[in-house]
Amino acid sequence: MLVEDIIRSLTRTPPAWQGYRVSEAGYCARRLVFSKNNYPAKQLPVGLAMVLTDRIMEEDNIIAQIVLSGHRVSSRNIPVTSKDCPCCRSLPIEIKGHPDGILDDKYLLEIKALGQQHFHLLDGKLTAFPQYWVSIQLYLHLIRVSHPHIRQCLLLAKNCNSAELREILIDPEPEIIPQIMNRLMEIDGMTSPPGEECFPGDFQYMSCSYSDNCF
Repeated sequence: MLVEDIIRSLTRTPPAWQGYRVSEAGYCARRLVFSKNNYPAKQLPVGLAMVLTDRIMEEDNIIAQIVLSGHRVSSRNIPVTSKDCPCCRSLPIEIKGHPDGILDDKYLLEIKALGQQHFHLLDGKLTAFPQYWVSIQLYLHLIRVSHPHIRQCLLLAKNCNSAELREILIDPEPEIIPQIMNRLMEIDGMTSPPGEECFPGDFQYMSCSYSDNCF
């Protein structure tokens, strides 16, 4: 009975569209259009859903390890929104999110728990993870409203297979914020999806509830 309850909790249908999220702003346009227009979503396989859930929970463990090491993590999951940003509040869309926290009152902190294959693809520009790069740039931009002294993001990644840790310092690139927002506004006007932006085996494709609509 317990196993059945766990499996049932992992195989729930993805929630209905809840607006633009910072963590999803870098998703492929098709995925965002499918979600925004309430296209049928598939349930992820139980094994994959459990892995993804474990990695979300592992991020909390990493935060605990940071604190045990003598560092301070504050403003956990502080809400940010484009409507509080002077240069974004007049836009017709709103984008909201909750960064992982502030490290030592100096860095925006983002935590990622990754499998070994994806962990070894990490580089300073997060080339293999454009959705992470976009979300971090947005967080750095939006966090300035409440924390104007925060100038960099420290991304701490953990290899879930070996427990190896890696930290990457990321500087803001304010010039790409208009590009990100313009892309989202363009997507917001779409009722049918554009051409494919990812492929089977791609990091985004593997966890996408709408991939059956693409290939």
